[in-house]
Amino acid sequence: MSQSFDKVLSQFELQFVAVSKAMPSEKYDFTPATLGLAGADYKGVRTFAAEVKHVAEMNFVIYSVMSGLKPDMDMDSIKDLKSKDEILSAVTRSFAYGHRALLTLNAGNSSEMPPDSHGMTKAGIAAYVMVHDADHYGQLSEYLRMNGIVPPQSQK
Repeated sequence: MSQSFDKVLSQFELQFVAVSKAMPSEKYDFTPATLGLAGADYKGVRTFAAEVKHVAEMNFVIYSVMSGLKPDMDMDSIKDLKSKDEILSAVTRSFAYGHRALLTLNAGNSSEMPPDSHGMTKAGIAAYVMVHDADHYGQLSEYLRMNGIVPPQSQK
């Protein structure tokens, strides 16, 4: 069971990291609010950097709930990261942590509901975290397009 989830995570990780790398560092503070589109309300929308940091943080949080493993990064430090390299390092570490967490999943424990799981089983949490991250991947892809950059997966 863990191998199936891990294969999906591996494929998604490649896509997410690629889209995160595709945005130039000088545009990591981009938000659609800077475009000044008439009739559009982007107040409070995260910057590109904040989206990537959010995924890194939530990977640690959600996989921790699923697996019970302690995150190997100070999650409070993620919000303070500034440079593209620091942010990419954090998101890469969060995916590595996700792989380790998924290795704890098996047929015997996949239907267990851990504390703080909001009624989801361990298998449900494993699926949810990928859906969560995919939502943010879509936002990052749109941010790239708003800056004239074709997302890596669309270049194939």
